[in-house]
Amino acid sequence: MPEQDAFVRAYREADAEAIARLYRETVRTINARDYSAAQIAVWARPEQDGAWWRERMARYPAVFVAERLGEIAGFAETEDSGHVDCLYVHHRHQGVGIGSALLAAIETRARSRGIRRLFADVSLTAHPFFRAKGFTVLRKKASPHRGQRFELYEMEKHLEP
Repeated sequence: MPEQDAFVRAYREADAEAIARLYRETVRTINARDYSAAQIAVWARPEQDGAWWRERMARYPAVFVAERLGEIAGFAETEDSGHVDCLYVHHRHQGVGIGSALLAAIETRARSRGIRRLFADVSLTAHPFFRAKGFTVLRKKASPHRGQRFELYEMEKHLEP
């Protein structure tokens, strides 16, 4: 990913509206390949607007945002436990290194804090990306959410110091 095209920075409250749109559009276009219309409807709900995302982001110790070509192209949330809760790349910016850059920022932060293990519940859609980045599957599971069952992979990656 050329530096002049993209960079990763810390989340700002002003990013919330763009993140809401990115999330909704990505789930409805990219994740719709692997999940049913009913699953997508509960995954990307209309009430998940900018205010909803601002409130959510305030609960995380680290949220990274990737900008590319003047717009927010991706975001990721992580916790001090090593849990990676979200990592989304806008459907128009996939395949150009945005996800890799976000994950690299998470790994750098984790190492600086002595965190040696990252873990995540990963969608069927994101599984190949995480596997390619060194995550291994602990188990495949079905997770209930708002009346739907989502197949996910519980994955982890051990970090070198």
